[in-house]
Amino acid sequence: EIDLTQIPGLSGRLRSIPVYVVHGRYDRVCHLYQAEALVRALRAAGNNAVDSFITTAGHSSFEPETDTKLRKIMNDLPRMTAADFEPGFAI
Repeated sequence: EIDLTQIPGLSGRLRSIPVYVVHGRYDRVCHLYQAEALVRALRAAGNNAVDSFITTAGHSSFEPETDTKLRKIMNDLPRMTAADFEPGFAI
């Protein structure tokens, strides 16, 4: 299991960041249980903005189902400008 509280300062910052996990069920490079553990760890750290999607793909983001899901997520994100970031944040 992943314990994000063991990384100083990280779990606090992760509470307010929306996270989208898209993982191929047949991925043999990064196994599904690793994505599931990440989702559990983020939620345990207090992040309620975690969405998890499992596709019927393997590891490549170019497989049609994964590509479609990633494009939808990106297209649905709000548009941001430099004013949306904290002072000193580099884009």
